[in-house]
Amino acid sequence: MQETKYLSHVWAQLTEDKGWITTILMLSVCMLLPVVGWIWIIGYETEWALLIAQGIEGPPERKNIDIVRCFRSGCHTVAATLSWCVILGSFLYLVLRMVSDASFSPNIDALGIINSLFHFWAVFVILSARSSIFMPVLAVVSLYVNFMVIASLRAAICRNPAAGYQAGHILGMIGRDLNGYLNISGMTMIAMFIGNIVFIALSQVAAAMILLSLGISNMVFRIFLFLMFCLPVAIVYTLISLIDYAMVGLWMRQFNEAGSAHPHL
Repeated sequence: MQETKYLSHVWAQLTEDKGWITTILMLSVCMLLPVVGWIWIIGYETEWALLIAQGIEGPPERKNIDIVRCFRSGCHTVAATLSWCVILGSFLYLVLRMVSDASFSPNIDALGIINSLFHFWAVFVILSARSSIFMPVLAVVSLYVNFMVIASLRAAICRNPAAGYQAGHILGMIGRDLNGYLNISGMTMIAMFIGNIVFIALSQVAAAMILLSLGISNMVFRIFLFLMFCLPVAIVYTLISLIDYAMVGLWMRQFNEAGSAHPHL
């Protein structure tokens, strides 16, 4: 599928529903719910990507959403990619140790590995000031993230987390259409770069808001300031993640992975 225009194809499907912005906002609000919300969002994205992989065209479901099914799919995805996430987190942690100095991070220890799993964008904020290493790291992360997305979709297709750890099978798929995989990963890299810029810009605004809130005792206002920062970030990253999953699903269509899966799909 080297000739496929992945981004334009997926974007056309997403925006086919005039209420697609509502869908993004709904997912963004869910992203503000730790753990449970994240798992459900991953499951929602996975289910749409599976439909695309099956050749079913159309926007993601907005009204008749099977909440339980999405959460179950998200659990499969988390189980199928947890070890891969540990590897990614360890890599980012090592990069963080290489580029950080004592004045910036005096107390980094082994717990940083766990922290980087959930806040690896913070690593990119640090790297952004060191362009010589930032772009190579971003390229590696983009390639690896899409590897994990393939693993998560395979686990969802087979309804078995173990399918996500069949590295040989996944690498075989990539080898059969390396150009398509690199195409998607390149777009993922650009999206992450843009997301990083948004994150940095909003971080500066958040810092100003924090200074402003120090002299304000109203808790409701503080919560408002917190949401003013978190919600825009959630919207950007939700859109990036949703489109990335869909593009990988479109890429996997050529291998008929979903077509040979359990008929319950």
